[in-house]
Amino acid sequence: MKRFFRGIFFYTVALFVASLIIPGFKLSTDIRGLLLCGFVLAILFMFVDPFFKLLLLPLNIMTMGLISVISQLITFSLFVWLFPNIIHINAWYFSGFSLPQLGIKIGGFMVAKFLTIVSATFIISLMVTLLSFVL
Repeated sequence: MKRFFRGIFFYTVALFVASLIIPGFKLSTDIRGLLLCGFVLAILFMFVDPFFKLLLLPLNIMTMGLISVISQLITFSLFVWLFPNIIHINAWYFSGFSLPQLGIKIGGFMVAKFLTIVSATFIISLMVTLLSFVL
């Protein structure tokens, strides 16, 4: 039971941080809606994601674990589909990045909706992993 409530807390915090970091990922809700979203996301990643991983196990073995990323993307896309009025995924413009000391320059480009979902999934997974490691 403690693991379940920690999961809800971790996914709620991760959703909030992802909405702050990624310009194309917006949450339009109050704290109760955010807790509900964290609850549903925790349920999906604790119960539905392992089912997808079991279903895709032969492909996961053949690709040496690459399909597990696809499983997480499917689970997060299902979550976005469940809350169309709360979660808004949009394309956005990345203005670029430059480190003149090292001679690195990345020009600006448009980030599509799919890449917004990929980056949100990555940020949420990273935040949950870091929170579970720290706490």
